[in-house]
Amino acid sequence: MDPEEVTITENNLDNRPVVEVFGRQIDLSSILSKLETVLSKNPQIEEVRFIAGTIFKIDANLEQEVWRGRNVVVHAKEVIVCQPVHWNVSGKDRLHTYEQTAGTATDGNGLNGKDGYAGESGGNVLITARKIKCSDNLTITSNGGNGSNGQDGGNGVAGKDGTERRKDTQ
Repeated sequence: MDPEEVTITENNLDNRPVVEVFGRQIDLSSILSKLETVLSKNPQIEEVRFIAGTIFKIDANLEQEVWRGRNVVVHAKEVIVCQPVHWNVSGKDRLHTYEQTAGTATDGNGLNGKDGYAGESGGNVLITARKIKCSDNLTITSNGGNGSNGQDGGNGVAGKDGTERRKDTQ
């Protein structure tokens, strides 16, 4: 199938930016590069919908960074997974770092550090079809991203000097 027979459009559905891919028959590998370019230009897109009139052929991996945390919907009469493929829609890690410690209160005690930032949620995958051929060839991974480290707490006041205490053993 020619990639020209497949349309890729950006829409705003339910107040969410969504990309919709329409075609009678869609071979994922033939449109993947163009689709990933669209996604890389708009990181706000939350979902990609593939709507095929007859056949959706899953013949490519979704492992690039642009797929992290995105929802993917496939709707077709028939889905064919003709080779082993891996779709990874796991969330992105949060890489925030604090520049300094939390500091010290006026009484000299160290302040508690702030919590780290949560990682991104993993995306969801929904496939609806009358028939899915060779579904064992499809592996889907969707894990939440790692959160960032929390802020280090502030240093406390110096403790009292110790005193020596001996017990006579004679």
